[in-house]
Amino acid sequence: MQNLFKREIEPSYNQVLAEAEEKREEAEGLQIDTKKPEGIEFVPVLTPINVYSSVNPIPVDVKNGSGLLYRIQVGAFSKTIPQDMYQSFTPVSGEKLSSGVTRYMAGYFNKNVIAEQAFSQVKELGYKDAFIVAYCDDKRISLSEAKSLELSGQCISTKSELFVIATSKMPSANTISKEPNTTDLSYNIAPGAAKATPIETHLGLFFTVQVGVYNKPASSKQLKNIDPLITKRLLNGQIRYSTGMFNTIDAAKVKKGDTRKKGVKDAFITAYFKGERITLSQASILLKKNGEGILEKLDKELVSSVVPTEKKSVIISADNSTTKADYNVGPGAVKAIAVETKLGLFFTVQIGVYSKPATKKQLNNVTDLITKKMPNGQLRYSC
Repeated sequence: MQNLFKREIEPSYNQVLAEAEEKREEAEGLQIDTKKPEGIEFVPVLTPINVYSSVNPIPVDVKNGSGLLYRIQVGAFSKTIPQDMYQSFTPVSGEKLSSGVTRYMAGYFNKNVIAEQAFSQVKELGYKDAFIVAYCDDKRISLSEAKSLELSGQCISTKSELFVIATSKMPSANTISKEPNTTDLSYNIAPGAAKATPIETHLGLFFTVQVGVYNKPASSKQLKNIDPLITKRLLNGQIRYSTGMFNTIDAAKVKKGDTRKKGVKDAFITAYFKGERITLSQASILLKKNGEGILEKLDKELVSSVVPTEKKSVIISADNSTTKADYNVGPGAVKAIAVETKLGLFFTVQIGVYSKPATKKQLNNVTDLITKKMPNGQLRYSC
């Protein structure tokens, strides 16, 4: 009916179809979840959606408009396809490339989470090669870039249309309309899954580096052996993986660089407060308003990567002279790391200053020590 109205065609009454509809009984066992996600409408698969035909062909090269937009690519063909090929969902449109290939996309979604929900249903219909694509101001961009733009509030979405899909596998109310069961924090545990800590147990404000989103618990190999890991279960059942917990953005930048070097090229810094992801600007406002008292008290296990990885034992100073980083080594001296090998921002606790390398006894058996060689040759110890 919506399609007819858009084409300014007045619908006509069909007596035969009306009588058949009155006699039709609902399929046994088929239940339509009325609590559908925003922007998606489900209809029974028994009634295909016959929208496109030779009379009403699939539109090609229609402008996507301005702003951020997610779509689902369902096919790409060099030859003309039957116009009723996509009967189970609408809207659909084509985009002709210079190579002569026309790629076909379904739906117009202004949020990634809605596109993901629609995408899972399209896959259930048998479109195994389908995938989500994204546009910003009608220019095709990578999905990771689109997610970053959505998260940061850039390239604001201006277009979204109701996506109608015929499917017999309706998303359950538990994964769409209800909050996840936060008392069950074992959602990221499975055979072969990487060890991770649920974000839901940390309610203070902190910064972290997002690694990716997975449909089920991911393995260490999938996550490039990155650690430490924290997870957030999303409303659609997916699991969002991040690494490290930090009290400042500068500290998180070090981890972001390390994560990208390990292969996650689109890793980015984000923030959480009361178990929910917020923008960096929102985090800044919260800090200014409430002070550092709202910061999460960080577990040592989750912030062990805040200190940058060690460099070589030779340090090049500002005047291009070199300094050995083993100045704190001596007979009976306690093991310590030279702070000169650390270039990122971090916080530490100063213990004392000594004229030569100190022993465990002198430092009261404190461990995890770092040292700084001062201009007068003395050593400053911290932990």
